[in-house]
Amino acid sequence: MRETCIYKRIKLDYTYGLDRIYTRQEIDKAKTSPSFEREYNLKYLGRIGNVFHTKDIDYAISIQYNPDNVNPMTWISMGIDPAWGSSAFGIVITQLVDGKVQVLYAEGV
Repeated sequence: MRETCIYKRIKLDYTYGLDRIYTRQEIDKAKTSPSFEREYNLKYLGRIGNVFHTKDIDYAISIQYNPDNVNPMTWISMGIDPAWGSSAFGIVITQLVDGKVQVLYAEGV
């Protein structure tokens, strides 16, 4: 049974604060952020998280490791996501080299 909240919830998007707590210039700048819809427009879609910055993810994706350079003297790990929820089945194999995790293989099906 779901408990009823004792507080009244009011959802206010950025338009309620426009020209009051936000200037139009601040909103225009905020609109360039990939998190604008989530943070200012009440659209919590679960597409972008807040653990890693999108620029850091893009940088990590751009680094190309050679999977033929597997180091047999280091930790190698494989993880799977069986996709019991709404996500795709996923497999990732990584190795730890000089304190950095290198992705040797990643696939989503």
